[in-house]
Amino acid sequence: MTSCVTTDDQGNFILDGRPFFVHGATYFGHRPGTCGADWMGEHFAHNATFLEGDFARMAELGLNMVGLFVPAREFFRGFEPVEERFERLDLVLDAMRRFGLQAILYASRAISREAWCEEHGIEPGEKPWHPAVNPEAERHRIASDTAFRSPYAGRPEILGWATSVGRFFRYGFDVPPVRQAWAEWLERRFGGDLARARELLDLRADEGAWEEVRMPTEMEPYFSEQNPRSFEFALMQQVLCARSEARVIEALRPVTPGHLMVHAMEGCCFSCGHLTDLVPEMTAADAFWLECYNWEGLRAYHFGDGPPRWMKEPVADKPSARIVNNAGYVQMLIRWAQRSGRPIIICHGVDIGEQKRGTFTEEDQQLLIGRFNTFAVASGAHGVNYWCWTDDELSKTYTRSFGVEYTVDTPEEKKDYLQAGETMGLLRFDGSERPVCADVRELSRRMAGRPAAAPPGGVLVLFPSPLFQSLHRYRSNVTGFALFTSLARQGILAEAAWTSAGEELIGTEDLAPYRLVILGTPEYTRDHPEVPGLLMDYVRGGGALFLPLGEAGRLQDPY
Repeated sequence: MTSCVTTDDQGNFILDGRPFFVHGATYFGHRPGTCGADWMGEHFAHNATFLEGDFARMAELGLNMVGLFVPAREFFRGFEPVEERFERLDLVLDAMRRFGLQAILYASRAISREAWCEEHGIEPGEKPWHPAVNPEAERHRIASDTAFRSPYAGRPEILGWATSVGRFFRYGFDVPPVRQAWAEWLERRFGGDLARARELLDLRADEGAWEEVRMPTEMEPYFSEQNPRSFEFALMQQVLCARSEARVIEALRPVTPGHLMVHAMEGCCFSCGHLTDLVPEMTAADAFWLECYNWEGLRAYHFGDGPPRWMKEPVADKPSARIVNNAGYVQMLIRWAQRSGRPIIICHGVDIGEQKRGTFTEEDQQLLIGRFNTFAVASGAHGVNYWCWTDDELSKTYTRSFGVEYTVDTPEEKKDYLQAGETMGLLRFDGSERPVCADVRELSRRMAGRPAAAPPGGVLVLFPSPLFQSLHRYRSNVTGFALFTSLARQGILAEAAWTSAGEELIGTEDLAPYRLVILGTPEYTRDHPEVPGLLMDYVRGGGALFLPLGEAGRLQDPY
């Protein structure tokens, strides 16, 4: 293997002048397990005994890529590289190369924040250590990734590097200390007109200056349809993160010039819009790695006597294997991301035995993975990655032998392990193949050397950005998924777009190429004020617009 993977403007990966369908599995050793654990430290001698066998099996299944999770934080002591760690990663990459495998490396934050601040005489203070809102954190990120990546610049078996700055607002509805960034954002967005901001954001009496305007995370009902600040805060996060990521990528390209820069997005980012930090139209990445799991947008049974929690509970009271609208989920995600013009890898998998978010049997794992592969390829993805290669010592298949079975809802204080192990492997813990491996082989044969599908255009499902950057998105997603599924049953693989991309509003020229535009929401009650006029211009120009009606003669649904 002497040449590197490249991309074209048709959404394809290219190797040696031919389409290269990326087909891989996530890998993080066998002990102790999970993607965040240190499998290259004291456990490496044990894990190394599996390398040749694992990579040979991958090649036999037709896989050509490894999503390689590396505990980069253990590769440096302060600013000094730990040579033994780099030598171990060399052994892993050498073994991969012998079997013709490529790698996308997940390895970031090698030099710690503490070491960086001590070296540069910086007091971290209250400001968040995030590249999007802290220039020093951005310099640290670039220097850290440069130090880790430099030794691997000449390795063609490295397809690319996961290079995302991530969100600064996480899952727990905590209050990120970004008030200064928020104040600066609002003042610029409203041109210094606090009176207009007071009107549009419903400011309180005690919010008399930009620095006093609360973030939606500081208020009830948080990110909701009723809180007009929800979209503005989510937009700030998207734009600032996208701009920072572009600067980081620009700085890192010369470090490994033959390797791709890959934006990696967690599955929850798409199913819960306020967490999204991706704007496809703004990306500087070469390709996307998009997680897309069966439990993200449409979940299985609700268990327990308490009320459902919006973030963890289902919206469909049936097993995952019986939810047909997963087809729409996969398509909606891919068709939206295609607005970037970049190749797309869909990362997915199924947790076996997990009541709330998985399946009960290996047969259902095979069924769902087979479906998702079909949906992804038909929608134009040019890569599939499975989470994950094998069960490990944190998987339930292992802990059960000790009479222990943790789930995602087991309190941390009751766990003896780092986290509950997911039983998601293509292989069982004993190394035997699950039935899903038959589907993996079939996809490898079918897609070898083939370009990404190019579904015909003509139909657009349009989503109002302000609505979809709120918690209301979680319910609205179900409508979007159903629309795409229904259209696909009629042979129409529609495109997807938001009414704005970052701060850029959609225009009539963007709508003109489509014969039909469908508003993909259960109720059209919130959007940018300019959009209804743009939609009417589209109709007057001969376009067909479909608006949802929650009830006869009403735009608002009965909820």
